[in-house]
Amino acid sequence: MDLKDKLKIYDRRGTEKPPAPQGTLTAIGAEPVPHTSGTIWRFTTAYTASDIVSAPGIRCCPLSIESFCKFNTTGLAPDVERLLFLDLETTSLSIGAGNYPFLTGIGYFKNGDFIIEQFFMEDYAAEAAILEYLLPYFERSLAIVTFNGKSFDIPLLKSRYRINAVPRFPVEMPVIDLVYPCRRVFKRTLPSCSLKSMEENVLGTPRPDDIPGWLIPDVFFSYQKYGETDRLPAVIVHNRLDVFSMCQILVLMNSIYAAVDAREYRRMERNALLSIARHLCRKHAAAFIDVMEFIGNDMYRERFLFKNYCAALKRAGRLEDMLRFLKRDMSLYALEELAKHYEHREKKFSRAREYSQMAITLLDDGYFSPRMEPLAPHHRAMYRERFFRRMTRLTRRINASG
Repeated sequence: MDLKDKLKIYDRRGTEKPPAPQGTLTAIGAEPVPHTSGTIWRFTTAYTASDIVSAPGIRCCPLSIESFCKFNTTGLAPDVERLLFLDLETTSLSIGAGNYPFLTGIGYFKNGDFIIEQFFMEDYAAEAAILEYLLPYFERSLAIVTFNGKSFDIPLLKSRYRINAVPRFPVEMPVIDLVYPCRRVFKRTLPSCSLKSMEENVLGTPRPDDIPGWLIPDVFFSYQKYGETDRLPAVIVHNRLDVFSMCQILVLMNSIYAAVDAREYRRMERNALLSIARHLCRKHAAAFIDVMEFIGNDMYRERFLFKNYCAALKRAGRLEDMLRFLKRDMSLYALEELAKHYEHREKKFSRAREYSQMAITLLDDGYFSPRMEPLAPHHRAMYRERFFRRMTRLTRRINASG
C-alpha cells in the first residue's frame, strides 16, 4: 500500500468501508464498553504475580519498587498500585497532528495482579471517547511508566488530548521512562537497549512470531478501508506484550537495585555493576564508595570512576584513604591531586614539587601512568603546561619560605 492509498482513508466521501459488524471485534476477544460518546472496544488480560517473576533474573516481589525509586531519584512514593503503564500503536512514527494512536494499551496492578486493558479505535470518531474514558486511569495514578515514551508516546498523547479538546489530562504527571535506567545498567553488556533487546537478552522472552513494528500501521489502514481483521490479533498481542514486558523490566530493575542496596554485588555481572557505579556517583556517594571498593583494581581502568571515587572520598572526609589510593596509582591525575593536596592543604611545598617532577618525567616518557597508558598529544600539552606552571609557583614559594 503506497502513501496515496493510505491517504485515501482520510477522504470520507464514500470510499471508506461500512462499519464492521460488532461480532467481528468480539470474535477476536474485544468487549464493547458503552460510553456517552459511543461504544469503546476493549481487550482485557490479567497476569498473576508468578507470571511476572517468571523471567530469569527477577528475584524480588513484583509489588515492590522501593529500591528502584531510591536509586533513580523518581521522587515518588514506592507504590506500584499507583503506576500506569502505557504503550501506543499508531498510524505513523511522527508526533504530528496526522498521527493517530489507534490502539492504547495500559497496565496497572490491582489486588496483586497486573491488569492490561487495550482500547481499539474502531473509527476515527471514537478517538475522543477513548481519551475521555482513559482520564480516570491517569487521575488516580502517581506516574506513567513507558519505554522510550518521553520522546514519542507522551508527547503524542498530549497532542491528541489538545486536538480533541478533551480537558483534564494531567500534563505535568511524572513519567518513568524505562529506557534510561536500562541504558545505565546494560549499555556495556548489550549491543542495544531497545525493548526487543531487553526481552531477548535480559528477560529471556523472545517473540519469534511478533509482527514487525513497521507493518502495524498498515494493519489498521487495512481494517479501516476493507474491514480486514486477520492481522489485527497480532497487533493486539504485540501491544499487550509491550506493556507486560515493561512491567517485568521495572520489577527486574528493582531487583538489581535491591541487590545494590543489600550489598549483594556478587550476584551482579561485572560490567553491569560498573555501569551502575557511574550512575551512583552523582547522588548516592555512600553506595558509590561501597561499590567501588568491591570493584577494586578494575577502577584503575575506569578513569571516570577513578576520579569520582577520589572526589567521593574527599567529600566524605576520608583524606588518608584518598591519599593511599592516589599513591597506588601515580597517574598524571593522581600526581596532580597529590601535588594539590600537599601544596594547598598541608603546605608541604617540597613534597608537592616532588610529585610535580614525577609527573613531568612521566610526560617526557609520553604516558598517562606508570602502567604505560597512552596519552593523547593534546592532553600531553595540557598537562605539561599545568605542571610547569605549578613547578614555577612551588619553587617560588619554597624560596620565599627560606
